[in-house]
Amino acid sequence: MISKIRFSLLFLAVAFLLFQACDDPPGTSPYETSRNLISSLEISPEDIQFEPEMGIKDTTVAVQLQVGVLSPDELSEVNYRVIAGASNTLLRDGQFQPQSDNKLGASFSLNTSTTQFINYRVEVYGRTLDNQVTNTIQGKINILGFLTDPPEVLSFDHPETVQIPSGGNRAARFETMAVHPAGNENIEAVYLELFDSNGIQLGGGPFTMLDDGDTSTGGSGDLEAGDNIYTRRFFVNNQNSPEVYNVFTYAIDRMGVSSDTLFSTFSIVE
Repeated sequence: MISKIRFSLLFLAVAFLLFQACDDPPGTSPYETSRNLISSLEISPEDIQFEPEMGIKDTTVAVQLQVGVLSPDELSEVNYRVIAGASNTLLRDGQFQPQSDNKLGASFSLNTSTTQFINYRVEVYGRTLDNQVTNTIQGKINILGFLTDPPEVLSFDHPETVQIPSGGNRAARFETMAVHPAGNENIEAVYLELFDSNGIQLGGGPFTMLDDGDTSTGGSGDLEAGDNIYTRRFFVNNQNSPEVYNVFTYAIDRMGVSSDTLFSTFSIVE
């Protein structure tokens, strides 16, 4: 009885070892296709920082890549991928070109803005002559924009009331003083909106106000260019009807950030 038990245990032990040995095929695993042929990655520039003096604007950054490779004769190509931050979106891809015996280079451009904060991941990998993928190495590009406050509307002036003339036109000038903490060149537009007593916006609105010094008949009616006072002029004639308008004005900067909105009323009377 003891001999039978020992034989059974011995059989189970041998079977277990054979089963374990069959988990992995003999020799090198076919899944280990990566070869360490990419040795280094240099990115220039790695850190891009914009200052408020540059203003809010779109810009382009030129980026240079250089990789070191081992056994270049074994490589058919070396590629890069540029992936945008948290979105994990593929932004650029391309191939490296030889620079010297063990160095390859590539370049590309990034479109960005001076107020953008974003990180890019650069991945580099190669393929061998027998179409195996090499190791992958990574680097980062950091874009550091600057923070800015929104534009500010300092004042809003216009006549409270305009009387309908019996003939000809009577002008009503609306003036908004607006500034931007990073310079008024960063103001995209200053707007004016008028809503009648039924809440219907005056046709053509919102109206763009200008700081262009154009006092001609068809111009904005602005009295002086570059004084941070943005103007819109309207003409009232005997075709107008009495009405009370709710009037709003605000500024938008080049990043689409809005100022506070100022409100008043404007009346056309007989």
